[in-house]
Amino acid sequence: MKKLLNIPSLVITVLMTAGLAYLMTDKNIELAPIIISSILFFLLNYVILSLVIKGIAAMLRILRLPGVKVKTYAYHLYPLSMLVLYAGFLMIMARLARYFVPPYLLVASIMGGVVLAIIAQLGGAFPSRKVLPRKTAIRVDKVGGKHGGFEVLGSFVGEYQDGIVLGLDTVEYNQLEDMHRSKDSIVIEGSDDNKLEIIVLAEKAQAYLIDLLADRLGVHKDSLTIQAAERREAKKKAEKSLKGRKRTKPIKLIKAQEEAKQQALRNADRGQGKE
Repeated sequence: MKKLLNIPSLVITVLMTAGLAYLMTDKNIELAPIIISSILFFLLNYVILSLVIKGIAAMLRILRLPGVKVKTYAYHLYPLSMLVLYAGFLMIMARLARYFVPPYLLVASIMGGVVLAIIAQLGGAFPSRKVLPRKTAIRVDKVGGKHGGFEVLGSFVGEYQDGIVLGLDTVEYNQLEDMHRSKDSIVIEGSDDNKLEIIVLAEKAQAYLIDLLADRLGVHKDSLTIQAAERREAKKKAEKSLKGRKRTKPIKLIKAQEEAKQQALRNADRGQGKE
Protein backbone atom coordinates (compact mmCIF):
# COMPACT_ATOMS: atom_id res chain seq x y z
CA MET A 1 0.00 0.00 0.00
CA LYS A 2 2.91 2.35 0.74
CA LYS A 3 4.06 2.04 -2.87
CA LEU A 4 0.59 2.78 -4.22
CA LEU A 5 -0.17 5.74 -1.92
CA ASN A 6 1.94 8.73 -0.98
CA ILE A 7 0.38 9.59 2.39
CA PRO A 8 1.86 13.13 2.77
CA SER A 9 0.77 14.04 -0.78
CA LEU A 10 -2.70 12.59 -0.18
CA VAL A 11 -3.25 14.51 3.07
CA ILE A 12 -1.97 17.81 1.62
CA THR A 13 -4.06 17.36 -1.54
CA VAL A 14 -7.26 16.67 0.43
CA LEU A 15 -6.74 19.83 2.49
CA MET A 16 -5.92 21.93 -0.57
CA THR A 17 -8.93 20.56 -2.47
CA ALA A 18 -11.23 21.43 0.43
CA GLY A 19 -9.76 24.93 0.53
CA LEU A 20 -10.20 25.35 -3.22
CA ALA A 21 -13.85 24.26 -3.02
CA TYR A 22 -14.48 26.72 -0.16
CA LEU A 23 -12.90 29.62 -2.07
CA MET A 24 -14.94 28.81 -5.18
CA THR A 25 -18.13 28.73 -3.07
CA ASP A 26 -17.20 32.14 -1.70
CA LYS A 27 -17.09 33.38 -5.31
CA ASN A 28 -20.72 32.27 -5.79
CA ILE A 29 -19.76 29.69 -8.42
CA GLU A 30 -22.35 27.02 -9.17
CA LEU A 31 -22.06 23.58 -7.57
CA ALA A 32 -21.36 21.59 -10.78
CA PRO A 33 -18.24 23.59 -11.78
CA ILE A 34 -17.02 23.40 -8.18
CA ILE A 35 -17.31 19.60 -8.13
CA ILE A 36 -15.65 19.19 -11.54
CA SER A 37 -12.82 21.60 -10.67
CA SER A 38 -12.28 19.94 -7.29
CA ILE A 39 -12.01 16.47 -8.83
CA LEU A 40 -9.65 17.71 -11.54
CA PHE A 41 -7.47 19.55 -9.03
CA PHE A 42 -7.37 16.57 -6.66
CA LEU A 43 -6.16 14.16 -9.34
CA LEU A 44 -3.59 16.49 -10.89
CA ASN A 45 -2.27 17.86 -7.62
CA TYR A 46 -1.88 14.41 -6.09
CA VAL A 47 0.15 13.11 -9.03
CA ILE A 48 2.32 16.22 -9.39
CA LEU A 49 2.87 16.72 -5.66
CA SER A 50 3.78 13.03 -5.24
CA LEU A 51 6.47 13.35 -7.93
CA VAL A 52 7.80 16.56 -6.39
CA ILE A 53 8.00 15.10 -2.86
CA LYS A 54 9.52 11.83 -4.11
CA GLY A 55 12.13 13.65 -6.23
CA ILE A 56 13.16 16.10 -3.50
CA ALA A 57 13.32 13.31 -0.89
CA ALA A 58 15.62 11.24 -3.17
CA MET A 59 17.95 14.20 -3.70
CA LEU A 60 18.04 15.08 0.00
CA ARG A 61 18.81 11.45 0.88
CA ILE A 62 21.98 11.65 -1.23
CA LEU A 63 22.99 15.08 0.08
CA ARG A 64 22.60 13.87 3.69
CA LEU A 65 25.01 10.95 3.32
CA PRO A 66 27.99 11.19 5.72
CA GLY A 67 30.99 12.84 4.06
CA VAL A 68 29.20 13.17 0.71
CA LYS A 69 30.96 14.87 -2.23
CA VAL A 70 29.14 15.06 -5.57
CA LYS A 71 30.42 16.13 -9.00
CA THR A 72 27.30 18.00 -10.14
CA TYR A 73 25.19 20.95 -9.06
CA ALA A 74 22.05 19.18 -10.29
CA TYR A 75 21.37 17.59 -6.88
CA HIS A 76 20.59 21.12 -5.62
CA LEU A 77 19.04 22.58 -8.77
CA TYR A 78 16.49 19.85 -9.53
CA PRO A 79 14.54 20.35 -6.25
CA LEU A 80 14.44 24.12 -6.85
CA SER A 81 13.14 23.70 -10.42
CA MET A 82 10.46 21.26 -9.24
CA LEU A 83 9.23 23.69 -6.57
CA VAL A 84 9.09 26.60 -9.04
CA LEU A 85 7.14 24.52 -11.58
CA TYR A 86 4.76 23.33 -8.87
CA ALA A 87 4.14 26.94 -7.87
CA GLY A 88 3.26 27.68 -11.51
CA PHE A 89 0.77 24.79 -11.50
CA LEU A 90 -0.93 26.18 -8.40
CA MET A 91 -1.21 29.60 -10.05
CA ILE A 92 -2.90 28.03 -13.09
CA MET A 93 -5.42 26.24 -10.85
CA ALA A 94 -6.05 29.50 -8.97
CA ARG A 95 -6.88 31.28 -12.23
CA LEU A 96 -9.29 28.47 -13.13
CA ALA A 97 -10.98 29.10 -9.78
CA ARG A 98 -11.46 32.75 -10.87
CA TYR A 99 -8.83 34.20 -8.58
CA PHE A 100 -6.59 36.91 -9.92
CA VAL A 101 -2.98 35.94 -10.49
CA PRO A 102 -0.71 38.49 -12.21
CA PRO A 103 0.02 37.13 -15.69
CA TYR A 104 3.69 38.13 -15.55
CA LEU A 105 4.10 36.22 -12.27
CA LEU A 106 2.54 33.10 -13.80
CA VAL A 107 4.70 33.29 -16.92
CA ALA A 108 7.84 33.98 -14.87
CA SER A 109 7.15 30.96 -12.67
CA ILE A 110 6.60 28.56 -15.57
CA MET A 111 9.47 29.87 -17.69
CA GLY A 112 11.80 30.06 -14.69
CA GLY A 113 11.03 26.46 -13.72
CA VAL A 114 11.61 25.25 -17.28
CA VAL A 115 14.94 27.11 -17.56
CA LEU A 116 16.12 25.75 -14.19
CA ALA A 117 15.12 22.21 -15.21
CA ILE A 118 17.05 22.52 -18.50
CA ILE A 119 20.17 23.79 -16.73
CA ALA A 120 19.86 20.95 -14.22
CA GLN A 121 19.64 18.46 -17.11
CA LEU A 122 23.03 19.67 -18.35
CA GLY A 123 24.54 18.67 -15.01
CA GLY A 124 24.64 14.97 -15.89
CA ALA A 125 22.54 12.04 -17.05
CA PHE A 126 20.72 10.02 -14.41
CA PRO A 127 22.17 6.50 -14.25
CA SER A 128 19.71 3.75 -15.08
CA ARG A 129 19.25 0.79 -12.75
CA LYS A 130 18.02 -2.63 -13.79
CA VAL A 131 17.43 -5.40 -11.27
CA LEU A 132 17.35 -8.95 -12.67
CA PRO A 133 16.93 -12.24 -10.77
CA ARG A 134 20.70 -12.83 -10.56
CA LYS A 135 22.13 -9.47 -11.50
CA THR A 136 21.88 -5.76 -10.66
CA ALA A 137 23.10 -3.50 -13.49
CA ILE A 138 23.76 0.24 -13.11
CA ARG A 139 24.57 2.15 -16.30
CA VAL A 140 26.04 5.68 -16.29
CA ASP A 141 25.60 7.06 -19.80
CA LYS A 142 26.52 10.37 -21.41
CA VAL A 143 22.93 11.06 -22.42
CA GLY A 144 19.53 9.88 -21.35
CA GLY A 145 18.87 7.33 -18.70
CA LYS A 146 15.53 6.78 -17.04
CA HIS A 147 15.18 10.41 -15.93
CA GLY A 148 17.11 12.07 -18.79
CA GLY A 149 20.03 14.45 -18.57
CA PHE A 150 23.24 15.26 -20.45
CA GLU A 151 26.86 15.09 -19.29
CA VAL A 152 27.79 18.63 -20.33
CA LEU A 153 28.40 20.60 -17.12
CA GLY A 154 28.79 17.73 -14.70
CA SER A 155 28.25 14.07 -14.01
CA PHE A 156 25.87 12.32 -11.60
CA VAL A 157 28.57 10.58 -9.57
CA GLY A 158 30.15 11.18 -6.22
CA GLU A 159 31.48 9.62 -3.06
CA TYR A 160 30.56 9.37 0.57
CA GLN A 161 32.08 7.90 3.69
CA ASP A 162 31.35 4.24 2.88
CA GLY A 163 31.21 4.10 -0.92
CA ILE A 164 30.38 5.72 -4.25
CA VAL A 165 27.31 7.61 -5.45
CA LEU A 166 25.77 6.85 -8.85
CA GLY A 167 22.75 9.09 -9.43
CA LEU A 168 20.24 8.11 -6.75
CA ASP A 169 22.05 4.81 -5.99
CA THR A 170 24.85 4.18 -3.52
CA VAL A 171 27.33 1.30 -3.64
CA GLU A 172 29.62 0.49 -0.71
CA TYR A 173 33.33 0.07 -1.35
CA ASN A 174 33.32 -3.47 0.05
CA GLN A 175 30.90 -4.51 -2.72
CA LEU A 176 33.35 -3.56 -5.50
CA GLU A 177 35.55 -6.45 -6.60
CA ASP A 178 37.03 -5.78 -10.06
CA MET A 179 37.33 -3.08 -12.71
CA HIS A 180 38.28 -3.34 -16.39
CA ARG A 181 37.88 -1.47 -19.65
CA SER A 182 35.50 -2.49 -22.41
CA LYS A 183 35.84 -0.40 -25.57
CA ASP A 184 34.75 3.15 -24.58
CA SER A 185 33.59 2.33 -21.05
CA ILE A 186 34.80 1.04 -17.73
CA VAL A 187 33.07 -1.89 -16.08
CA ILE A 188 33.10 -2.37 -12.33
CA GLU A 189 31.97 -5.74 -11.06
CA GLY A 190 31.02 -6.75 -7.56
CA SER A 191 28.30 -8.32 -5.48
CA ASP A 192 25.56 -7.36 -3.05
CA ASP A 193 22.53 -9.63 -2.74
CA ASN A 194 23.42 -10.84 -6.25
CA LYS A 195 25.96 -10.03 -8.94
CA LEU A 196 26.62 -6.30 -9.40
CA GLU A 197 27.71 -4.71 -12.70
CA ILE A 198 28.40 -0.99 -13.10
CA ILE A 199 28.88 0.19 -16.70
CA VAL A 200 30.23 3.74 -17.00
CA LEU A 201 30.19 5.34 -20.46
CA ALA A 202 30.15 8.98 -19.34
CA GLU A 203 33.69 10.32 -19.75
CA LYS A 204 33.61 12.70 -16.77
CA ALA A 205 32.26 9.92 -14.58
CA GLN A 206 34.98 7.52 -15.82
CA ALA A 207 37.77 9.96 -14.97
CA TYR A 208 36.29 10.69 -11.56
CA LEU A 209 35.80 7.04 -10.56
CA ILE A 210 39.27 5.98 -11.77
CA ASP A 211 40.89 8.78 -9.72
CA LEU A 212 38.71 7.97 -6.71
CA LEU A 213 39.45 4.23 -6.70
CA ALA A 214 43.15 4.74 -7.43
CA ASP A 215 43.41 7.14 -4.49
CA ARG A 216 41.57 4.73 -2.20
CA LEU A 217 43.75 1.78 -3.25
CA GLY A 218 46.92 3.87 -3.01
CA VAL A 219 48.01 3.15 -6.59
CA HIS A 220 48.60 5.23 -9.71
CA LYS A 221 45.46 5.52 -11.81
CA ASP A 222 47.30 4.16 -14.89
CA SER A 223 47.91 0.88 -13.08
CA LEU A 224 44.18 0.18 -13.04
CA THR A 225 43.91 0.41 -16.82
CA ILE A 226 47.26 -1.37 -17.39
CA GLN A 227 46.11 -4.37 -15.38
CA ALA A 228 42.86 -4.41 -17.32
CA ALA A 229 44.76 -4.29 -20.63
CA GLU A 230 47.01 -7.14 -19.54
CA ARG A 231 44.01 -9.26 -18.63
CA ARG A 232 42.43 -8.61 -22.02
CA GLU A 233 45.68 -9.46 -23.85
CA ALA A 234 46.12 -12.68 -21.87
CA LYS A 235 42.56 -13.68 -22.65
CA LYS A 236 43.09 -13.03 -26.37
CA LYS A 237 46.28 -15.13 -26.42
CA ALA A 238 44.53 -17.97 -24.61
CA GLU A 239 41.63 -17.89 -27.06
CA LYS A 240 44.03 -17.79 -30.04
CA SER A 241 46.04 -20.77 -28.77
CA LEU A 242 42.88 -22.79 -28.27
CA LYS A 243 41.72 -22.00 -31.79
CA GLY A 244 45.04 -23.09 -33.29
CA ARG A 245 45.12 -26.39 -31.43
CA LYS A 246 43.55 -29.38 -33.17
CA ARG A 247 41.26 -31.42 -31.05
CA THR A 248 42.55 -34.98 -30.58
CA LYS A 249 40.39 -38.03 -30.96
CA PRO A 250 38.91 -38.96 -27.58
CA ILE A 251 40.26 -42.09 -25.89
CA LYS A 252 37.73 -44.69 -24.77
CA LEU A 253 39.03 -45.20 -21.27
CA ILE A 254 36.95 -48.29 -20.43
CA LYS A 255 37.86 -50.02 -23.68
CA ALA A 256 41.53 -49.17 -23.22
CA GLN A 257 41.55 -50.63 -19.71
CA GLU A 258 39.96 -53.91 -20.98
CA GLU A 259 42.46 -54.20 -23.79
CA ALA A 260 45.36 -53.64 -21.38
CA LYS A 261 44.01 -56.35 -19.06
CA GLN A 262 43.64 -58.84 -21.93
CA GLN A 263 47.17 -58.10 -23.12
CA ALA A 264 48.53 -58.70 -19.62
CA LEU A 265 46.78 -62.09 -19.45
CA ARG A 266 48.18 -63.11 -22.86
CA ASN A 267 51.68 -62.18 -21.77
CA ALA A 268 51.27 -64.22 -18.59
CA ASP A 269 50.10 -67.31 -20.56
CA ARG A 270 53.11 -67.05 -22.88
CA GLY A 271 55.45 -66.91 -19.93
CA GLN A 272 53.98 -70.05 -18.43
CA GLY A 273 54.21 -71.91 -21.80
CA LYS A 274 57.95 -71.26 -22.05
CA GLU A 275 58.52 -72.76 -18.65
